[in-house]
Amino acid sequence: MKYGRPSLALDVMEFFRQPIVDSVVLTAVNNGVFKEKDFYQYQDVCYLSEKGRKKFLAQYELRKKDLVTHPRFHYRLSYERTIELQFRLLGKYLLGEVETYEGFRIR
Repeated sequence: MKYGRPSLALDVMEFFRQPIVDSVVLTAVNNGVFKEKDFYQYQDVCYLSEKGRKKFLAQYELRKKDLVTHPRFHYRLSYERTIELQFRLLGKYLLGEVETYEGFRIR
């Protein structure tokens, strides 16, 4: 365990890893967004180059704008706004303003 890390924030964000980050990576790879020059190898490990990181971040920012139906409120909003809403709900739960907290789930 690394001390000083925002573990609660990371736990909440884990609900968004698959629908945002994993989806961006798979879509970008399947659509040929990345080229061989977007990677480099160092000590037998493959890394994204600066240009590759910029491509990934551009795809990530687009994905955050995609709309999704919130499972609790049943209205559509961006992933970006959904993340904010989930943290607000968690805050209300921790302050005792709501009885339960449910992590974000698709389907």
